[in-house]
Amino acid sequence: MEPIRFVGRFVEMPLYGIFRRLQAEMQVWRVGDPPIAFDVVDPDASVIHYTGEVLENGAIYRSYRCWLELCEQLDGRFLTPQGLGDGFVRLRILPLGFEDSWHERARPSGDREKYGAHTEFSRIDKLEEPSFLVDYVDALERLELPETAEILNLGINKGDEFAIFSQLYPPSVYEAMRFVGVDHASSALAVARARFPSERFRWIDADLNDLASLGLGRYDLIVSIATLHSPALRSREIFHDLVRLHLKPTGHIILGFPNCRYLDHEIRYGAKMKNYTRPELSVLFHEVAYHKRYLQQHRFRVTVTGKHTLLLTGKRLPSDSAVS
Repeated sequence: MEPIRFVGRFVEMPLYGIFRRLQAEMQVWRVGDPPIAFDVVDPDASVIHYTGEVLENGAIYRSYRCWLELCEQLDGRFLTPQGLGDGFVRLRILPLGFEDSWHERARPSGDREKYGAHTEFSRIDKLEEPSFLVDYVDALERLELPETAEILNLGINKGDEFAIFSQLYPPSVYEAMRFVGVDHASSALAVARARFPSERFRWIDADLNDLASLGLGRYDLIVSIATLHSPALRSREIFHDLVRLHLKPTGHIILGFPNCRYLDHEIRYGAKMKNYTRPELSVLFHEVAYHKRYLQQHRFRVTVTGKHTLLLTGKRLPSDSAVS
């Protein structure tokens, strides 16, 4: 049996008390120490109770979702629960290693290979994160692209956002689409070219600040995920040009604003802000509101969805429709 640091069986203790108890244990935990373990009422014991309700035996019921969220708030890794056979399960968590965040080791903003193929960032696949995948697919389905759609992606990196199209559309539609990806990380574009060797894909190695010199033309859909917020870009000028100069009269746009960070290989909600211990979202909300307002003024119906990445989707309105 593997070693653990057992901190108790929680039956009637309020969640606040559990949080403080686990927080104290995690603060003294050191690399190499065993997982922190505690026993709780088996979440499978009921499907008719809300988290926090008292069961017939006097124990407080909490779902796995509750324990997973508490673990996330504590910046911990949730390990496989162990059934104890007496109506309880043993939960185990490991504190995440803060020093192992790729954000802390990333190259400075403006470095063309900051997100290159040999960086920690290149190991991340957004399409394997449910919180991104489901909302991104939903946005694409709501836009009703034409069968011969031309799609432009700014900040394409290794091509993740293009990969879903072959699964989302039937072959006859997908094979009629044309894709253009722009990025300034040459090594990442090399990976994208290898993933999508078809002539229907065009890859452009360029600085987005020089967008006007690329002769990009107009598109049915423009996508830019976690790119336009970069301090190295003239972001709002680029955004305005995308809408005015590079969208077809019936074209749509999807913008992604990051609301997460990675700790020890795990995604965590909320961007890290200096001088704040918790995620502080006012800057993010301000940026989303600005882009939303601009699109509405230019005859788009705009929705904001997502969790770890906020997706702002602008669907072009017919010329005779009112802006909403």
